[in-house]
Amino acid sequence: MTIRTKIILMRHGEPTSRYSAWIAGREFGEWVRSFDQGGIKEAMLIPDEVRQLASNIGLVISSDLLRATQSAARLARKTVIDPDLREAGLVESFRTSLRAPVSLWLAAARLAWRLDVTSSQEPIAAARARAQRVTDNVISLAREYRSVLVVGHGVFNSLIARRLRALGWSGPLVPPSRYWSVATYRPPHGKRG
Repeated sequence: MTIRTKIILMRHGEPTSRYSAWIAGREFGEWVRSFDQGGIKEAMLIPDEVRQLASNIGLVISSDLLRATQSAARLARKTVIDPDLREAGLVESFRTSLRAPVSLWLAAARLAWRLDVTSSQEPIAAARARAQRVTDNVISLAREYRSVLVVGHGVFNSLIARRLRALGWSGPLVPPSRYWSVATYRPPHGKRG
Protein backbone atom coordinates (compact mmCIF):
# COMPACT_ATOMS: atom_id res chain seq x y z
CA MET A 1 0.00 0.00 0.00
CA THR A 2 1.38 3.40 -1.00
CA ILE A 3 1.10 6.17 1.58
CA ARG A 4 0.36 9.46 -0.14
CA THR A 5 2.06 12.63 0.96
CA LYS A 6 -0.12 14.98 3.00
CA ILE A 7 0.08 18.24 4.89
CA ILE A 8 -2.39 18.89 7.68
CA LEU A 9 -2.95 22.45 8.85
CA MET A 10 -4.32 22.71 12.38
CA ARG A 11 -5.36 25.73 14.40
CA HIS A 12 -4.16 25.71 18.02
CA GLY A 13 -6.40 25.00 21.02
CA GLU A 14 -8.56 27.64 22.68
CA PRO A 15 -6.47 30.45 24.23
CA THR A 16 -6.78 31.51 27.84
CA SER A 17 -7.12 35.18 26.77
CA ARG A 18 -10.56 36.72 26.92
CA TYR A 19 -12.02 38.08 23.70
CA SER A 20 -14.98 39.54 25.59
CA ALA A 21 -12.87 42.01 27.58
CA TRP A 22 -13.43 45.69 26.80
CA ILE A 23 -10.35 47.79 26.07
CA ALA A 24 -9.56 51.20 24.64
CA GLY A 25 -8.27 51.21 21.08
CA ARG A 26 -4.89 52.52 22.20
CA GLU A 27 -4.57 49.43 24.48
CA PHE A 28 -4.94 46.97 21.60
CA GLY A 29 -1.20 46.42 21.05
CA GLU A 30 -0.73 45.66 24.74
CA TRP A 31 -3.59 43.14 24.57
CA VAL A 32 -2.04 41.46 21.50
CA ARG A 33 1.35 41.13 23.25
CA SER A 34 -0.36 39.59 26.28
CA PHE A 35 -2.36 37.27 24.01
CA ASP A 36 0.82 36.13 22.24
CA GLN A 37 2.38 35.25 25.60
CA GLY A 38 -0.68 33.30 26.76
CA GLY A 39 -1.29 29.61 26.47
CA ILE A 40 -4.34 27.42 25.92
CA LYS A 41 -7.12 26.25 28.21
CA GLU A 42 -5.92 22.94 29.56
CA ALA A 43 -9.44 21.70 30.28
CA MET A 44 -10.46 21.84 26.63
CA LEU A 45 -10.73 18.37 25.12
CA ILE A 46 -8.88 17.56 21.93
CA PRO A 47 -11.25 16.11 19.31
CA ASP A 48 -10.75 12.39 18.67
CA GLU A 49 -10.18 13.05 14.94
CA VAL A 50 -7.23 15.30 15.79
CA ARG A 51 -5.72 12.78 18.23
CA GLN A 52 -6.02 10.05 15.58
CA LEU A 53 -4.38 12.21 12.90
CA ALA A 54 -1.53 13.17 15.23
CA SER A 55 -0.86 9.57 16.24
CA ASN A 56 -0.13 8.62 12.61
CA ILE A 57 1.83 11.68 11.52
CA GLY A 58 5.44 11.69 10.35
CA LEU A 59 6.37 15.13 11.72
CA VAL A 60 4.71 17.80 13.86
CA ILE A 61 5.85 21.39 13.42
CA SER A 62 4.57 24.33 15.41
CA SER A 63 4.62 28.09 15.61
CA ASP A 64 6.74 29.34 18.51
CA LEU A 65 3.82 31.17 20.15
CA LEU A 66 2.81 29.51 23.43
CA ARG A 67 -0.76 28.70 22.37
CA ALA A 68 0.64 26.69 19.45
CA THR A 69 3.51 24.99 21.29
CA GLN A 70 1.20 23.91 24.12
CA SER A 71 -1.27 22.53 21.57
CA ALA A 72 1.49 20.61 19.77
CA ALA A 73 2.85 19.25 23.06
CA ARG A 74 -0.57 17.80 23.87
CA LEU A 75 -0.46 15.89 20.56
CA ALA A 76 3.13 14.76 20.13
CA ARG A 77 6.20 14.09 22.24
CA LYS A 78 8.51 15.68 19.72
CA THR A 79 7.74 18.88 17.85
CA VAL A 80 9.87 21.03 15.59
CA ILE A 81 9.38 24.71 16.46
CA ASP A 82 9.37 27.17 13.56
CA PRO A 83 9.06 30.91 14.40
CA ASP A 84 8.06 31.56 10.79
CA LEU A 85 4.71 29.86 11.52
CA ARG A 86 3.69 32.76 13.81
CA GLU A 87 0.37 34.44 13.19
CA ALA A 88 0.34 37.30 10.69
CA GLY A 89 1.08 40.66 12.32
CA LEU A 90 -1.52 43.12 13.56
CA VAL A 91 -1.73 46.86 13.92
CA GLU A 92 0.06 48.01 17.08
CA SER A 93 -2.83 50.15 18.34
CA PHE A 94 -5.74 52.35 17.41
CA ARG A 95 -5.32 56.00 18.30
CA THR A 96 -8.44 56.31 20.35
CA SER A 97 -9.60 56.03 23.94
CA LEU A 98 -12.91 54.58 22.73
CA ARG A 99 -13.62 51.33 24.56
CA ALA A 100 -14.97 48.27 22.75
CA PRO A 101 -14.78 44.47 23.03
CA VAL A 102 -11.45 42.96 22.01
CA SER A 103 -13.31 40.92 19.37
CA LEU A 104 -14.37 44.17 17.67
CA TRP A 105 -10.82 45.57 17.72
CA LEU A 106 -9.53 42.26 16.30
CA ALA A 107 -12.06 42.35 13.47
CA ALA A 108 -11.19 45.99 12.68
CA ALA A 109 -7.45 45.21 12.82
CA ARG A 110 -7.76 42.22 10.45
CA LEU A 111 -9.92 44.16 8.01
CA ALA A 112 -7.48 47.09 7.96
CA TRP A 113 -4.61 44.62 7.52
CA ARG A 114 -6.29 42.77 4.64
CA LEU A 115 -7.06 46.08 2.92
CA ASP A 116 -3.46 47.17 3.60
CA VAL A 117 -4.63 50.53 4.94
CA THR A 118 -2.76 50.52 8.23
CA SER A 119 0.75 50.17 9.50
CA SER A 120 1.14 46.81 11.20
CA GLN A 121 3.92 44.67 12.58
CA GLU A 122 3.83 42.79 9.27
CA PRO A 123 2.07 44.16 6.16
CA ILE A 124 -0.02 41.70 4.17
CA ALA A 125 2.56 41.51 1.35
CA ALA A 126 5.27 40.51 3.84
CA ALA A 127 3.01 37.87 5.43
CA ARG A 128 2.24 36.42 1.98
CA ALA A 129 5.96 36.26 1.17
CA ARG A 130 6.65 34.53 4.50
CA ALA A 131 3.77 32.09 3.83
CA GLN A 132 5.31 31.26 0.45
CA ARG A 133 8.68 30.44 2.07
CA VAL A 134 7.02 28.43 4.86
CA THR A 135 4.86 26.49 2.40
CA ASP A 136 7.86 25.56 0.28
CA ASN A 137 9.64 24.35 3.42
CA VAL A 138 6.61 22.36 4.62
CA ILE A 139 6.30 20.72 1.20
CA SER A 140 9.96 19.64 1.43
CA LEU A 141 9.32 18.22 4.90
CA ALA A 142 6.22 16.39 3.63
CA ARG A 143 8.30 14.78 0.90
CA GLU A 144 10.78 13.60 3.53
CA TYR A 145 8.34 12.52 6.28
CA ARG A 146 5.32 11.67 4.05
CA SER A 147 2.97 13.49 6.44
CA VAL A 148 3.33 16.77 8.33
CA LEU A 149 1.03 18.33 10.91
CA VAL A 150 1.41 22.12 11.08
CA VAL A 151 0.15 23.57 14.38
CA GLY A 152 -0.44 27.20 13.63
CA HIS A 153 -2.88 30.08 13.55
CA GLY A 154 -6.06 30.99 11.71
CA VAL A 155 -4.93 33.73 9.36
CA PHE A 156 -1.46 32.37 8.65
CA ASN A 157 -2.83 28.86 8.03
CA SER A 158 -5.16 30.37 5.43
CA LEU A 159 -2.17 31.98 3.68
CA ILE A 160 -0.39 28.60 3.61
CA ALA A 161 -3.56 26.95 2.28
CA ARG A 162 -3.82 29.54 -0.49
CA ARG A 163 -0.21 28.83 -1.53
CA LEU A 164 -0.74 25.05 -1.47
CA ARG A 165 -3.81 25.40 -3.65
CA ALA A 166 -1.94 27.70 -6.06
CA LEU A 167 0.65 24.92 -6.41
CA GLY A 168 -2.08 22.41 -7.30
CA TRP A 169 -2.54 20.73 -3.93
CA SER A 170 -6.07 19.57 -3.13
CA GLY A 171 -7.78 20.58 0.09
CA PRO A 172 -10.12 23.24 1.42
CA LEU A 173 -9.85 26.70 -0.09
CA VAL A 174 -10.06 28.12 3.44
CA PRO A 175 -9.12 25.97 6.44
CA PRO A 176 -11.69 25.86 9.24
CA SER A 177 -11.13 28.48 11.95
CA ARG A 178 -12.37 26.57 15.02
CA TYR A 179 -9.83 25.71 17.69
CA TRP A 180 -8.27 22.27 17.10
CA SER A 181 -9.75 22.24 13.57
CA VAL A 182 -7.78 20.59 10.77
CA ALA A 183 -7.57 20.73 6.99
CA THR A 184 -5.75 18.10 4.92
CA TYR A 185 -3.90 18.91 1.69
CA ARG A 186 -2.55 16.42 -0.84
CA PRO A 187 -0.18 17.02 -3.78
CA PRO A 188 -1.41 17.14 -7.36
CA HIS A 189 -2.42 13.72 -8.68
CA GLY A 190 0.56 11.77 -9.91
CA LYS A 191 3.09 13.83 -7.98
CA ARG A 192 4.82 12.89 -4.75
CA GLY A 193 4.53 16.41 -3.30
